[in-house]
Amino acid sequence: MYRICGFTGESSNSIGKAGLIGMLNPIEHRGPLEEGIYYNQYVGLGMRRLSIIDVENEKQPIHNERNDILVVFNGEIYNYINLRQILRGKGHCFYTDSDTEVIVHLYEEYEERFVNYLNGIFAIAVWDGINNKMIIARDRIGVKPLYYCIKDNTLIFASEIKALLNCEFKREVNLKGLSTFIQYRDILGEQTIFKDIYKLMPGHMLSYENNKITSLFF
Repeated sequence: MYRICGFTGESSNSIGKAGLIGMLNPIEHRGPLEEGIYYNQYVGLGMRRLSIIDVENEKQPIHNERNDILVVFNGEIYNYINLRQILRGKGHCFYTDSDTEVIVHLYEEYEERFVNYLNGIFAIAVWDGINNKMIIARDRIGVKPLYYCIKDNTLIFASEIKALLNCEFKREVNLKGLSTFIQYRDILGEQTIFKDIYKLMPGHMLSYENNKITSLFF
């Protein structure tokens, strides 16, 4: 079991490593065994975990051979063993037995099309350090949650809204979302109870590059 969070964009420096740790604190209950972070001036990635597969080696973020593609991941990839065999046949080298590392090398091989090869439940964030691009994706059924906001030309995301609220985010009620909740006892679509915080919808992938956001359905 994992919870993930992160950010990239113009405010990455001002959020800083302390802000990244601050986002992880309220989601510790969902991954009490270990914390993993990666931070530089362009990006922050964080995770809390309760280890299931490859307990000793799968400390996220997981990276490729050159350390320029990184992944944090919540979920389970059911076909990862078969995918790892295919990727090894294409020359990819693995340093763990985890399903997370399969995602790293799938992205290297297929870029945004990597999600088409995944059979599982997941919330994924991929940092492409070559192109300074962040990609977040959610499984087709929507089992694993993922929330995001765009603030000051910065993408901020997390498995739980409380992590976003801990990232210097102004708390304002989304009146449209509140009205929907009162009427249906649920908030439909991508809206949440908080203004400017959205759910990444099931089967969707969001790419953030050069202050531009692209949303794709897969």
